[in-house]
Amino acid sequence: MPMPCPHRFVLTLLVISASFSAQGLMADDVRPGLVEINEVAAMRYLVRWTLPPGTGWRAQPDIRFPAGCTQVGAAAQSRQYDCQHDLSERIIGLDFAGLSRPLHVVIRLQRLSGETHTKVLSPRVRTWRVPPRETYGRVVLDYLQYGIIHIFKGIDHLLFVLCLIWIAGTWRRILWTITAFTIAHSLTLVLSALDLVRLAAAPVEALIALSVAFLASEVIRGERNCLTWRYPASIAAVFGLMHGLGFASVLSDIGLPQSKLPSALISFNLGVEIGQILFALPIAFILWRMREAGWRTDMLRLTIGYGVGSLAAFWVALRIAGFVA
Repeated sequence: MPMPCPHRFVLTLLVISASFSAQGLMADDVRPGLVEINEVAAMRYLVRWTLPPGTGWRAQPDIRFPAGCTQVGAAAQSRQYDCQHDLSERIIGLDFAGLSRPLHVVIRLQRLSGETHTKVLSPRVRTWRVPPRETYGRVVLDYLQYGIIHIFKGIDHLLFVLCLIWIAGTWRRILWTITAFTIAHSLTLVLSALDLVRLAAAPVEALIALSVAFLASEVIRGERNCLTWRYPASIAAVFGLMHGLGFASVLSDIGLPQSKLPSALISFNLGVEIGQILFALPIAFILWRMREAGWRTDMLRLTIGYGVGSLAAFWVALRIAGFVA
């Protein structure tokens, strides 16, 4: 009977050392600012903003609505505008005074119909052209793109898939393993997007990093009689549930159009899968060719294991420090 693999001493040391190195790295809040534009009546918009701590006490946005819009009210962190036209294809400008550091800004528009548009503005970009009103085709293309982009930005997810591919080994086992991972993270992504399951983002991100560290330790050990190596699809499914919550956290930041929720949800998930396949196929092919050629891969296995494990251990410490600070 296969026995569970023990924790690896080397990764324990890595986590401990990364914990010390992470101290002080969380002094600055790296969250973006948020500007919400809600259509409260026909062509009347309420604008509210939230800025993370440490951005400077003078960091009040100068919000510039397009011509034809008039400010009709203001409060401490909100303003109200009446417009003579729809905001589609028009430009909204944002300026911040007294910022102590560069700031990414999430700007979100919610219409009376329930459709939502979201954009992340980099510190160098302070204008936003409002998208046209949603159609099914636009929603599908936009959220498909969001999914593909996110998977390639989510290095922790990609390294998790890399370790899965190495452990699975053969094409058939890789197919079953990736399928199990896909089904699991799709399930929690949908449940979370529908507000049926909800966990705080910070602990989820820490657990995702821990799952990468765990798989890296299995790659390092290379013990083929343990549960992870014998049943990689099962391990992928268990951890996939947690990764799905991570995808859902990103999707909640982007926002979902309530009028076309199923299309957006399916398209985003499909985009994640496309990105995952684009990453996994060439890696699986290269490893297969190396093994077919009879190459010794022990050095590569250890390089992947220690490299991924070191980075994952650092992420674990950094993310834990972030939500316990």
